[in-house]
Amino acid sequence: MNATNKLIEFYSGRISDPVSRLRFQLCCLMEEQASPAAWRGPLRRRTRTLEILAESGALPLAQLRKQDRALLRLSQAAEAARTVALHGRVLKLGSALALVVVLLGVLGIGVGRQDLAAGEEASGAQDKPEARLVDVWLVESQGGTELYSNGLTISNKFLTHTGPRSYPIFEADNPRWESARWRSAPAGLVFHTTESDLADFSPENNGEILLGGRYLLQFVRREQLYNFVVDRLGRVHRIVPESEYAYHSGNSIWDDEQGLYLGLNQSFIGVAFETLKNGDTPVEKGVTPAQLHGARLLTEWLRKEFAITARNSVVHEMVSVNPGNMLIGYHTDWAGRFPFEAVGLPDNYRETLPSIALLGFGYDDAFVQAIGGRVWPGIHGAEEVFRRRAEQRGAIKSYRARLRKQYGGLLERLRTETPAKSWAEASE
Repeated sequence: MNATNKLIEFYSGRISDPVSRLRFQLCCLMEEQASPAAWRGPLRRRTRTLEILAESGALPLAQLRKQDRALLRLSQAAEAARTVALHGRVLKLGSALALVVVLLGVLGIGVGRQDLAAGEEASGAQDKPEARLVDVWLVESQGGTELYSNGLTISNKFLTHTGPRSYPIFEADNPRWESARWRSAPAGLVFHTTESDLADFSPENNGEILLGGRYLLQFVRREQLYNFVVDRLGRVHRIVPESEYAYHSGNSIWDDEQGLYLGLNQSFIGVAFETLKNGDTPVEKGVTPAQLHGARLLTEWLRKEFAITARNSVVHEMVSVNPGNMLIGYHTDWAGRFPFEAVGLPDNYRETLPSIALLGFGYDDAFVQAIGGRVWPGIHGAEEVFRRRAEQRGAIKSYRARLRKQYGGLLERLRTETPAKSWAEASE
């Protein structure tokens, strides 16, 4: 696969709309066949691919990698110079055009070596239109139940307490304990499945459905497992208040424009769906339409209340890691099939995984099998980011070893130098 095909594949993975994605791919293919001269040479091929992407409007320019945005701007400047030259100022602007072409060549070489710094430029930190914050507010609170303006109701019947959130945000490029910034407000959401033993969801099992749900909530409260549980009837139950941590993510990693998060018990809110143990797809797991509706309303409120970005609304398998063998996917709750669209979010399986891109984690055949044999785009994007970072910093093997040592040191300090109990259970 040549570099241009890799570029097309990379940005195709960032386009959520399948029609727009196919249109972009076909335009590239058809234009290359119709005008091969415009695609001669790696720089021309790359530039024309980016121009087609921009013209299609399939992906906001802000979601292009920094070096690709720079290349596109210079290409547009070159086109402007060429157009004016055709109106008579050939000699003067011919030199200017030559300079632009030289700059394009320099950028084509130089920026390819730049550190992509966690891949946020590639994955896009801005929310897509379908994930914009919705204005939601508390309307009424009485009898242990809260009612919100979007129709969300939250029951506090099974409420328990742990302790206040307190967590560090590390620099993404070089995570060091000394430079960490500390916060206490939740930064994101992690969606889980309870993987319970459930009765068939049918009228004749109403008693078992209610009883099983109650047993589950009692267990979750006792173990302080999640902040919220959405039961099969779509009811939302608060278990641990949002200002307090729950034991839901164990060893886990994520990043955003603020920096790198380790151990998401402290920094992210845990939301669990009452589901079956077996099954890959949401339907097979027993997820009901009522649950999806309740989860969507809950997500709307939490994102508005805490200014949580769409990127920071993730699922357990995206953030879960095993420090012992440096592999991702220690937990694979949703098997890569979380219904993002149904809860009002973009497909975040396309987001770059910082565990791979920044810290050098990998994955094995067992993980691929657990997620149904389909490695999602964010993993491939993260591998590309890591490869480029490793090439810039030395051999991949030695670079990965340095990252492992650095990550292990941070985990040790989290467990021994912070008072919050949740760090002690980070290895679970």
